[in-house]
Amino acid sequence: MVDEEEFRRLIKYIILQITISPSLICDLLVFIYFIHSYRKEILYSPHNHTILCLLIISFIQKITDLPLLLYYLRWGIVLNESPIFCLIWNWLDYSLCCISLFLLTLCSIQRHFFIFHSQIMKKSFYLVLFHYIPLFVCLLYGPIFYLNVIFFPRECTNIWDYSLLFCGGACYSYVPFLGTFDWLFHYGSPMLFIFITNILLVCRVMYQKIQRRQNIEWRRQKRMIVQLSFISLLYLIFMLPEIIVGIIEALWSPTFLSDIQYNYFYYMAYFVNQFLPFVIVTSLLRMHKRVKQSIHFIKRRFNLRIQIQPAITQ
Repeated sequence: MVDEEEFRRLIKYIILQITISPSLICDLLVFIYFIHSYRKEILYSPHNHTILCLLIISFIQKITDLPLLLYYLRWGIVLNESPIFCLIWNWLDYSLCCISLFLLTLCSIQRHFFIFHSQIMKKSFYLVLFHYIPLFVCLLYGPIFYLNVIFFPRECTNIWDYSLLFCGGACYSYVPFLGTFDWLFHYGSPMLFIFITNILLVCRVMYQKIQRRQNIEWRRQKRMIVQLSFISLLYLIFMLPEIIVGIIEALWSPTFLSDIQYNYFYYMAYFVNQFLPFVIVTSLLRMHKRVKQSIHFIKRRFNLRIQIQPAITQ
């Protein structure tokens, strides 16, 4: 007879398995589109760089971290019962999650520059200073930090339990200062910045449209605003509960909603990656046109073949 714990794992396993295949297909379609439209969407559109990096990190997490989670959910034990495996899995998961949050925070801040100071961002010096350097910092900081605290802990010793998610977690997260710093700086602060910068962006847009003091191409910039808003909303819905509970546990009550956190909130974050490519697709208007053109071409070819075939048989 299936116990309650195994039943919960099975339900989560089924839901994640159902959603991962459509998500990966959508990822590949978006990558093909970006490659095909390299000049328009990447070379001449630096505001898409951070979104593309976000999508790549999400894709990497789906083909590396998520399969390990699915194995654990299916069998109730980690894939490889060894310390090095647990070290790599924890480093991989924490690093990718940190990178994605930092990238979205950077994207939220940069949208203000690209929309309201677009002329400045066309200059190479400011583009490097406010775009490329922060982008590389976001990509490198998380892996370096977690490599240090997970592989080389100074204040604790990693003890792994292969029957728990992430082998029970790296020991640094149980050290009061490091654990609190991790939740506040790597999770809480990015979420707060994402929320505030998005609210400010909407307010600035409304104010500028009312005042009409600044010449902004609203039709061209609308896509960037809508794209960022939906991606930010996706992160807020699926990651904010885990982050709020984690901060409360780190600062005040270590057992606050611990069962709900471990059994549900930790897994909700994975749905960000599952739904992210679909959210990005909704903002790629040129991709919509190409998909419609492809569908129309296929229908026309199919109808032409139907018309020709009866003539041949006669």
